[in-house]
Amino acid sequence: MRSYVVPVDFSKSSNLALDYAIARARRRGARLILVHVSADNSFAAATSEESGSAELILKAQAIAKERARNAMRKLVERKGLTAKEHRIVFIERLDAARAIAQQARKSRARMIIMGSEGRTGIQRLFAGSVAEATLRATRRPLLIVKKSPFTKPPAKKILVPLDFSKISEVALKHAKEIAKTEKETLVLLNVVTDTGRMVPFYLREGFYSSLLEGEQKRIKRLARRMGIAPRQYRSLVLRARDAAAAIAKEAKKSRVSMIVMGSHGRGGLKHLVLGSVAEKTLRYAPCPVLVFKK
Repeated sequence: MRSYVVPVDFSKSSNLALDYAIARARRRGARLILVHVSADNSFAAATSEESGSAELILKAQAIAKERARNAMRKLVERKGLTAKEHRIVFIERLDAARAIAQQARKSRARMIIMGSEGRTGIQRLFAGSVAEATLRATRRPLLIVKKSPFTKPPAKKILVPLDFSKISEVALKHAKEIAKTEKETLVLLNVVTDTGRMVPFYLREGFYSSLLEGEQKRIKRLARRMGIAPRQYRSLVLRARDAAAAIAKEAKKSRVSMIVMGSHGRGGLKHLVLGSVAEKTLRYAPCPVLVFKK
């Protein structure tokens, strides 16, 4: 039986993701694994033993555990989940993202579905985002659910950013299946990065005009190879300095219901310097984002 891992921290964002996960699981006959990660204070208790505060730390931890269990039980009852539809896992660990990723691998989950608080600026710099950290930690598809800013329901469209890599083709394959099930149209998007330094300024417009036309043809060839009929999609090539911002802007403009994309999963220094278009898209996107990893 297929399963989805759904991290639960009882926030509004987590609640929104759980509602999305329940609807998806019931449509596909999947089981939900509800994961709550709490801080492991055993080290703090051990190092505080001599000062006499160890007992207080452990007592507070026990109270927090009991509250989490009660809150989870009430949440399950409120959502009307049956025993067959869900399983609950409590984990004590400081690194929530890695705990979520490991549970998904252990459970052989098809997907992780979670909310994103969308921290920005100085708060994100220090606190980071569990969603972004989970994307880095896992190889499983990750669906980040966000509250739509649209005043009207989103259009029946799925935006698929393409860079013609193998992983973007994997994302397109899954987007095609989702679009068929949900009766949605695909928007196949390629963003040509304009650094402003590639060619002399007096040749720039002609160069990019030719490049954009060539990318349109590549999208059409790819769609044909993937068995996607012209009526099932529209192609779009944009010229922009920031690919992630361009993807998010187009998602808002086209009022898409979801973005489905691939991530090359850079790590170490390369990730630190270049970042990840997928991570930045998670930050900017106005709608749910489903990411497939290389």
